[in-house]
Amino acid sequence: MTPEKSRHMQLSAQNMKKSFVILAMAAASALSAEEFTLWDGGKAADIYVDRSEPEFVRLAVKDLVSDAAKIGPAELKLAASPDKNTPTLYIGTCDNKKFSDAIKALGASAESLKGKRECFMMQNAGGNSFVIAGSDPRGTMFGVYDFIEKYLGVQPLYFFSGLEPKKKNKVALRDISHKSAEPTVKYRGWFINDEDLLSEFYPAEGYRNIDYAFYRQVVNPKLMARIAEALVRAKFNLIIPASFLDIENPSEAALVKEAAKRGIYISMHHIEPLGVSGYTFQNYWRAKGENDTPFSYFSAKEKMEETWRHYAKKWSGVPNVIWQIGLRGVGDRPMWFADDKIPDSDKQRGKIISEAIAAQSAIIREFDRRENPPMTATLWAEGAVLHEKGFLKIPQGTTIVFSDNCPGWKMQNDFEKIERMPEYKYGIYYHHQLWGCGPHMAHAVPPSQTAKVLKEALDKSSTDYVVMNVSNVREFVVGIETSAKALFDLNSVKPDGGLSDFMSEHFPEHGQAMAAAYEKYYRCFSMHPSRKVPFWLDGNCRNEALANFSQIRKASASKKSLAAYLKNERKGGGENKKQTEMKRFVFVMLGDAYPDKGSYEFRLAHIAKQAGDFKKASEEIRSLSESLPKRERDFLRANLLSHSLVMLGFSEICKFSVEARIAFNKEEFEKCLSLLNSARNSLKHIREGMEINTQGKWKNWYRGDRKMNVADFENRLGSTMQSLQKLISQIENKR
Repeated sequence: MTPEKSRHMQLSAQNMKKSFVILAMAAASALSAEEFTLWDGGKAADIYVDRSEPEFVRLAVKDLVSDAAKIGPAELKLAASPDKNTPTLYIGTCDNKKFSDAIKALGASAESLKGKRECFMMQNAGGNSFVIAGSDPRGTMFGVYDFIEKYLGVQPLYFFSGLEPKKKNKVALRDISHKSAEPTVKYRGWFINDEDLLSEFYPAEGYRNIDYAFYRQVVNPKLMARIAEALVRAKFNLIIPASFLDIENPSEAALVKEAAKRGIYISMHHIEPLGVSGYTFQNYWRAKGENDTPFSYFSAKEKMEETWRHYAKKWSGVPNVIWQIGLRGVGDRPMWFADDKIPDSDKQRGKIISEAIAAQSAIIREFDRRENPPMTATLWAEGAVLHEKGFLKIPQGTTIVFSDNCPGWKMQNDFEKIERMPEYKYGIYYHHQLWGCGPHMAHAVPPSQTAKVLKEALDKSSTDYVVMNVSNVREFVVGIETSAKALFDLNSVKPDGGLSDFMSEHFPEHGQAMAAAYEKYYRCFSMHPSRKVPFWLDGNCRNEALANFSQIRKASASKKSLAAYLKNERKGGGENKKQTEMKRFVFVMLGDAYPDKGSYEFRLAHIAKQAGDFKKASEEIRSLSESLPKRERDFLRANLLSHSLVMLGFSEICKFSVEARIAFNKEEFEKCLSLLNSARNSLKHIREGMEINTQGKWKNWYRGDRKMNVADFENRLGSTMQSLQKLISQIENKR
């Protein structure tokens, strides 16, 4: 080897050694600067959040501490002041000076968030710190919950889904630098509607003064706190906290208070403008000693305005209230059902509603001192029909909220036909649950369908406000969580609506098989050939069966009633004005929720296929669940097998009821009785589905079953069989 070559090799070795040293130092520096350990065994970082942050931010931090205590062996503690020499998780809003100064000392900044809405950033900072910053306090709150979901593995709806987080001995974060965009939808909310199961799940702490069997008990405020927590964990920011809420009742006001703690916008059911439903109106005037005051802007205009003014003053004290304007009748019905003096023409009716909402808008401005108090007009059923015809005059600046009139399949006609104008904002009211037709006890709307409707809303510039009817929450956790992600970033939604992502995220090893089981379940619902919507949901099946039971029971009462019934069936009966109005309301204004089911034979063909499909699906879901680990098995049984069994039971009962009606019309009474007995036997599927869903903490879940009311359903079936048996005995005794 030459001396020159030897020197070259020595220099190369020295350079290589220097490179290794430099690389090692860089790696150590990167580790020091870019890795943050939240906890490792019993050793944990501190959390710094300035005390001036709003209560809802501090509640989110409290949830973080609580979640960590369930997941890891160490206890996270709040630091009174920032210390860059101590491993610390810094949480705050970008315009909070103390927070901003603290993270600047780490070499971090949240300046890029300023002026944005509900955005957040997360990043490693300094050698042993991590920053969660929000563009505003809600952004900070959502940043905390995003951190909890991503890095602690806590599912937003864990309380309702049963998906408790897995244990972690260590949580260390490295090279994290993430900033969210502004949410696609400004107001993203839940409507806690038809909340019969929620109402009685926890012990009663209050009752409504309301003549309506479904809503007498108020949801326990401790359970409302759970609902509000789940809502913000999923990054929703708005709630309609109950059906028919009277803020004068302390028990109902407590629900608003629990939601408000979480920084949530509070709004109102579309039948209660300014917080006044027909029942609230009646309570107000009964307290004044007037029991017969008509709930009508046509017959009692001054008294309506007095009531609105009284409640507007009360509601104006609620933080972040979003007002509802409109005019409907008692219950969830058109206004003319409450006052038969109201004119018959749609044009005249539209004029009355337009005058009412103009008065409401003026009253709101009397009490709400915000420059532009946010107002929504939710155009459900008759509202959509009058809007489409151009008979409604809505104040400029209002958010016009279009509705679907079926469970999540498609919007009403005005959504397509009304031109969007710059003087208004637009949104949608969407149903994961829809009482009456369903779904109520068993979910039915696939995330792919939700994604389709939401993208149509985006294309139609109707995403200022989206409120989703989620009823009792627990039945709809998959739809709610996938919807949450869509509403936050609609452009990222996949064609399946996020179903596969949900399953792969929560069940990495078995998600594909579970997603396939869900897709098969959704395909079991029979689609109406012309309407292209599912028309044998749990409520539809129940209603059809009860109608058939009722007709058979009444016709079986005597030979005279039997003869009258058979004559009416063969010739068809007439209608009075009220029946005609109801038929228009149900079958025209809500035509996709209650499509024409045609002849008995048409009904039977579709419901029989659905029953067979759910029978097969239930068997396959049961088999799959038995092959899964406990976490996957428990979720699939509670959220899919139970629902499939409920649908199997109602589908079979509906099928047997139609067959029984056909047999009865042919005067084949023994066959009819046998078919009714088969229907009674099919109740076992519903009972099994309910039993699956009443395990552990859910023992009393169906204690408040007032809507589907399975116990009453069974009683009515039994009463029908008894009545028919008496008729058969009478016929036999005459022979």
